[in-house]
Amino acid sequence: MKVRTVTTYYARMKGLLGTAQHQLDYDAMHLVPCRGVHTFGMSYALDIAFLDADRKVIAVRENVAPNVLCASPKGTRSILERPASASYWLRPGECIIDYFEDENEESRTDKKEQIHEHDEDLSHL
Repeated sequence: MKVRTVTTYYARMKGLLGTAQHQLDYDAMHLVPCRGVHTFGMSYALDIAFLDADRKVIAVRENVAPNVLCASPKGTRSILERPASASYWLRPGECIIDYFEDENEESRTDKKEQIHEHDEDLSHL
């Protein structure tokens, strides 16, 4: 599974909003930190996995329709979301650390892109 990690406030709030369901260049988006998710404004349903600090799946919600606010279970520290699919999705108890091998580089790239969009200084990265 190819995962895109987003860590900035703007990127987390946007999530998959504005994306085309079948035209993503990744399988799921990891929102860090994140304790809740909504599907307001979405044009398609989402599959959502709530993760604890160790990236262990606490709970999943599949096929969450647009315009829904999803309450997160206690202990949620990040969320993995993808366009709803009939293919395998995560299950509670799974530890998904292996899906994030290249996260640090992707996170730095995402941060630089987000900061650059807002014309802020990149020298601290």
